Amino acid sequence: MNVLIAGNFPYPSGAASSARIYNISKGFEANNCKVWIIPYKKFEYPNDNLGGKDFGNVFYIENNSDPSQNLLTKSISWFQYNSLLTNYIHEFILSHKIDLIYFYGESYFLINSILNKIKELRIIKVLHIVEDRFKMVNIKNIIFDPLILDILLGSNYLPRRMDLLCCISFGLFEKYKLYKRKLILSGIEDFSRDLDLDYTISKDIVNIIYLGALTERDNPDFLLFFLKKMKSNGIPVKLHLIGKYFKEINSNKRALAIETEFPRMVILHGELNNSQLISFCMNATFFLLPRLDNVAERMAFPTRVLEFIKFKKVIILEKVGDLDTYFKHMENAFLFYKEEFNVEEFKLLINSKSIQLQLIQNATNTGKQYFDRKSNIQKLIYAVKKI
Repeated sequence: MNVLIAGNFPYPSGAASSARIYNISKGFEANNCKVWIIPYKKFEYPNDNLGGKDFGNVFYIENNSDPSQNLLTKSISWFQYNSLLTNYIHEFILSHKIDLIYFYGESYFLINSILNKIKELRIIKVLHIVEDRFKMVNIKNIIFDPLILDILLGSNYLPRRMDLLCCISFGLFEKYKLYKRKLILSGIEDFSRDLDLDYTISKDIVNIIYLGALTERDNPDFLLFFLKKMKSNGIPVKLHLIGKYFKEINSNKRALAIETEFPRMVILHGELNNSQLISFCMNATFFLLPRLDNVAERMAFPTRVLEFIKFKKVIILEKVGDLDTYFKHMENAFLFYKEEFNVEEFKLLINSKSIQLQLIQNATNTGKQYFDRKSNIQKLIYAVKKI
């Protein structure tokens, strides 16, 4: 089967979308498919941040859109580039005899234009839906950015033109219940082999990694709650904040405020390259993944948790959305609602190597059972063949 992955995503990059595209493509390849990728734009990302991966057969068309803030000029440039990219993808499909086109993202004008170009061709069309856009967008901002209107239209109308929908969560699966052909694809990673890591347990200092952007959806207030709990109970933790938060004014303020309030418990690292990040992750005791408990986040799924599983460390998770479908408290993760955080149980976890090892092993088994990219894409291919 010849597969083209296309849509409005940067690739390769450090974004979750890029990691997901990478695993989707490798999942197809593991099932003997030929795969090409055409992203919306080339993302200028340092090579040392990408870890030397083979990102596959990637093709770009140069984006010369006018970055002007003038709304009219910006809109014209944007439409012109969409038209150029549509024609490029159409020619690519014809020349490579594509059997399946896998759309990632919800750019209505781009994807709808491609669908119109290929409507006479016998090509299976799959749309990957990862968020409930209507719950994430401030409607008032539509007049300032045509891209917002584009995405809102896409999330509503594009599913009607697809042969198959891939939903990241059960919430999205239910939202699109009128569509007969759909599949849960919550998270995909390579669990065909384990990373060769030691189970290191430290009782002196508990190194905890927070890896994110400190945006609202990452629930930064939880970090303050967690640190206060640790401090008031005399638990010796060091929380390492790693991410791109220095590039965002509000996120930077949050990071500095957290460090100021807990000067000996918090260390800011900013964005790290791949080798630095791996080193930090290997020396961590736990990974901390807070999420804001709102409708939009319940519809999503934090795929970063799968990367954490592979590092063979205990994961601290807030119980948001589908997480408790796959993770059980003190079985394969430390899972809780904020008001349920049990300090005595956390102390027991810190001091027990056997409990930590059991959670880590169970989490690895969960990854292999639910999230392995080869078996997940195999299910997708099976669903496609039934169409």
